[in-house]
Parts: sequence; C-alpha cells; structure tokens
Amino acid sequence: MTSIPLDEPASERTTWAGSFRAWVTSMRAWIFLGFLLVGFEVWARIAYNTTFLFNPHNLSSIAVFTVGPLLLALGQTFVVISGGIDLSVGFTMGLAAVVFSQILNLSTGVLWDPLAMAVAAVVALLASAIPGVINGLLIAKLRIPPFIGTLGMYGVARGIAYLLARGTTVPISNPVVTYIGNESLLSIPITVLITIALTCGMMFMLSQSRFGQHVYAIGGSRQASLRAGINVITTVNVQHFESLYNIVEEATGVRVKERVPDEIIAKAYQIVNIDLPAEDLQKRLEAGKIYPKERAEAALENFFTTEHLTRLREASEQESNVGGLGQVMVAISSHGPDPGRLLRKTARLAAQLNAQWYAVYVRTPDESVVKIDAEVQRRVLHTLEAAQKMGGLVILLKHEQVAQALVSFIKDYGITHVILGRPGKRRLRPFDRLLHDDLIRELPGVYLTIV
Repeated sequence: MTSIPLDEPASERTTWAGSFRAWVTSMRAWIFLGFLLVGFEVWARIAYNTTFLFNPHNLSSIAVFTVGPLLLALGQTFVVISGGIDLSVGFTMGLAAVVFSQILNLSTGVLWDPLAMAVAAVVALLASAIPGVINGLLIAKLRIPPFIGTLGMYGVARGIAYLLARGTTVPISNPVVTYIGNESLLSIPITVLITIALTCGMMFMLSQSRFGQHVYAIGGSRQASLRAGINVITTVNVQHFESLYNIVEEATGVRVKERVPDEIIAKAYQIVNIDLPAEDLQKRLEAGKIYPKERAEAALENFFTTEHLTRLREASEQESNVGGLGQVMVAISSHGPDPGRLLRKTARLAAQLNAQWYAVYVRTPDESVVKIDAEVQRRVLHTLEAAQKMGGLVILLKHEQVAQALVSFIKDYGITHVILGRPGKRRLRPFDRLLHDDLIRELPGVYLTIV
C-alpha cells in the first residue's frame, strides 16, 4: 500500500489556484475584451433581435477602424518597452499621412501609379523620421525629459500637418491606393491584412531579433543590457570603486556614497585608464567641462584639491596594475606633446610589475627619412635614446598603418599593458579613427592607459 501525505491535495489545490490567478492576471486584457464583446452581443439581441458578433459587416467595420490605433500602438510599443514615452506619435503619423497624400497627388499622372505610391511612401517615412530624430537629440543629448520634448513636438507636427493640408481634408486620386483602402482579399479588408502582417513582423522582431533584445534590455537595467550583449561604454572616477572606499576616505576625508560594486568592474570587457595630471583635471573643472561652474568652485575647494587628486591618481594606478606580471609597451609618436612623461610613467609601471617594457616607434611612409622634418626626427631619436637609458627596449617598425603594426607587435610579444599619449588635434583628417579606438577594438584583453 502506498501512503499519500494528507497535505498533498491541499498543496495541489494551492498550486492550481496560484497558476489560475497568474493566468487571469496575464490574460486580463483579453478577458475584458471578451466580456465587452459578449455585452455587445447581448445588447444587440435584446434591442434589435439581431447578432452583433456574427455579422460579417460589423466585424469588418471594427477591424478597419482598428487599423489606425493599432499602427500607432506598434510604434509606441517599442517606446514603452524601452522605458520611454512619446506624446507626439499621433500627429507625427498625421504629418506622414498629409505628406503622403500631397506627394501622391503631385506624382499621380506623372509616374506609374504603383511607383507614385512608392515614392510618396518613402517621402512620408522620411518626413515622419525628422520629428523622431529631433526628439532623440532633445532627450539623449540635451537631457530634456521625454514628456516635455515629445509634448513640444506634438504641437509642431500638428501645426505643420495643418499648414500642409491647408486646414482641410486632402483627397487622393491614385487608383492603387484606392484599391488597397477599399477592397478585400478573402473577405478580409486589405488594410487589415497589411496591419496583421506588420504586427506579426513586430512581434517576431521583439521576440527573436537582437534588436528586440536590446529594446527590452534598454528598458530594464544595466545588468539586463550586459546580459543582452549590448556594448555599454561609460566612465567612472576611481573614488567610486567599492573596494577603494576606505582608501579614498583616508586620503580625502570624504565618505563617498555613490559607489560601484567591484563585480560590475570585473565584468568589463575592456578597461582604459585615463591618467590626467591634477592640474589638467582642475583646468577642466574650472572650464565647466565636468560640473556646472557654480558646482565646480565648491568641488575644487573641497574634494578636487591637488593633494587629493594626487592620492587618487596613485590609487588608480595601483588598481589598474592588479593584473599581475606582464609586458609593458609605450607607443612613441613623432608629434607627442610630452614624451618624457610617457616614458617615466611606463618605467614606473614596469617596475611595479617587475616586467620588461618596450618603446615602440612605427615609421610610416609619411615619416620616411626623405620626408620627415629634421627637427621632428631629432625629437624622435632623443625620445628613443631616453627610453634606452631608462631601461626600455627600443623597437622600430615600418608600416603604412600605425594601429596594425602595434596590434601585431602587442600580440606577438604578449604585451599586457599599453601606454599611449593623449591624441592631439586632427586638423587634416578629422574623420580618421583614433589610435586608442583601434587598439580597444582589436585588443580586448590588454590594459590601456592614456596619459
């Protein structure tokens, strides 16, 4: 005989009840819609002695009138999932409709009817993208709250649409558009079929594509973004490291409340240490590049003093050297602002790691012996001689691309720490990628320090 615990049926009932409540909660919108439709059907039977739900004309009319709100909801779904709000979407859609109608009327009779419709659709999409781009810039760059920014665009889009339509309805004379708007396929309006296809495409995009994962992650948290594989680029001051809390308090006398857990730092795909002298950072503060000027004065007098910044630099240097033994390399440039400081930084780092260090200079065709300026050549030679005297191994490479040459050298020699000077002004080729950008992309496991 098999004994059954007396509390098992109650447990099963509790589990079933919990599952049922969860199902009702997840389906509450559909349940409400079902009650609504049943209510309409009962009302039609009592008042008119006819059917509401099983009348094909009623169903078709409901579906057609649902197309507009549903198309609006498709776009708004992405906004809501990503954690935002857009109040301008309705009149942005209205603006697109007016532009579509005007372009369609201008091109009908001039272009083939389907081509005229396609041209009008493309122009309308481009026109509707302009408010979206402006909203994005206002919210992402100027930090204007989405409610305020999109509310303003709501009025702008509405006004432009009103002016283009001259305050009246814009008639359409294109037979292709007329056919799509009025005809049916298998007794289903074509506009409804198009909306169903767009809805299915949106659902697939959200659930199956990488873009959909990013949308969900953006509306979630930083951890969700990382799990979704989104590249998150951020900066953090060394005083915000959780593990350095006591050190920062002893060095500055300030208890930093905003701290980043070490586990977040440990998950970083790449860490770049920006090593600024205290004077340079103080100048950036005075110029209002870090804090507003009214806050910068108090920060300079309290936390960001020269003594405090020097101690924080030492803590940052120690933290970036946790990786253990390795090989150190400094890239020598013919246009570096202070090569002596680069060499001293590299020599100190190599001594702390008990590692060999290399001073690497890549000579490009533009810096060949017959092209390079004599003064520049003397400065490079002087820098390389100083590197030798400080214990570094000097390596001269010839290559057309500095980044490619350095990446190959770093991989071949097993370099673990790379020192670079800050990039100067790019007057001749402003669209060229910066050297440290290429190294970050090609060398994810290497510690990069910019001095």
